[in-house]
Amino acid sequence: MQTANQPAFGVRRIVITGILAAVAILLGATRLGFLPVPNPSGNATIMHVPAIIAGIIAGPISGLIVGGIFGLYSFLTSVTPFFKDPLVAILPRLFIGVTAYYSYRSLRGINRNTGYTLAAIIAALVAVLLYISFTNIPGAADASLVYPPPNPDPAVTSRSLINLQGTAAVRAYQAIAVIIGLIGIAVVVVLIRFVQQDKIEMLAVSTAAIVGTLTNTILVVGMLIVRGWFPAAVIIPAVLPQAFAEIVIAVIVTAAVVAGWQQLDSDRGGSSV
Repeated sequence: MQTANQPAFGVRRIVITGILAAVAILLGATRLGFLPVPNPSGNATIMHVPAIIAGIIAGPISGLIVGGIFGLYSFLTSVTPFFKDPLVAILPRLFIGVTAYYSYRSLRGINRNTGYTLAAIIAALVAVLLYISFTNIPGAADASLVYPPPNPDPAVTSRSLINLQGTAAVRAYQAIAVIIGLIGIAVVVVLIRFVQQDKIEMLAVSTAAIVGTLTNTILVVGMLIVRGWFPAAVIIPAVLPQAFAEIVIAVIVTAAVVAGWQQLDSDRGGSSV
C-alpha cells in the first residue's frame, strides 16, 4: 500500500509495476485472461485487473503505467479493427488504475452505514450475474467451452487446455455459474462481517475493483460510440451482461490478491523493496 513516507515512485513501486505489467501481457498472450463464463460473449476478461491492483498497492502512477501497457499490448496485437484505434485501445486503459486508486483512498475512512450500502451493491451485482449466467447457458446442440479461447489471429497457433462440446460443455457452464455465484456470495458475507467489525479496508478494495472495471468498460464503449465504430443502441446491450461478469470476477480476484499482498507486507514488516 502507498504510504506518505515512501518516495513517489521508488524501487518497490517500479518492481510492482513491472511484475503486474508482465502479468497483464501474459494474460493476453496466453489467452488465459479470457475466462469462460455463461454470457452472450462466452467469456469475461480479467486483463484489466493488474492495473487495478497496481493502483491500489502502488499508487496512481503505477496503475496508469500498467493500464497503458495493457492498452498498448491490445493495440499492437489485436486483429479487430476498432482495437487498432489508439483512442479505443489505449486511452481508456490509462485511467483504470488511477480511478481504482482514488476510489480506494477515498473509501478507506467511510462509516458503517456507507459500508453496508456498498456491500449491498456488491450483493446485487452478484445476484444479477447469477441471473445472467443461468439464463445464457446454451443448449447442448450449440454449447462449446474452449479455454484458453483460440487466438483471433489465424497466423497464431493456439492450444487449449479445455475443449468441451455438447452436454459436457453445458454441465461445465452450469458448474462455472454455481462456483462464481458461491464465491461471490462468500465475498459479500466476508465484506459484511468486515463492516460489522469496522474493518473497511477490504470493502474499499472491492469497491475500487468495481470502479476500475467500470472505468475500462464505460470508457472503451464510450470511445467505440464517439469514434463511430458502433451505435449506442447496439453496443450497450451487447456489453452489459459481460460487464456484470467482469465486475464480480474483478472483485473476487482483486480482493484475494490484495489481501495476500497485505499479509506478505505485514509479515516482512513493511519492507520498502
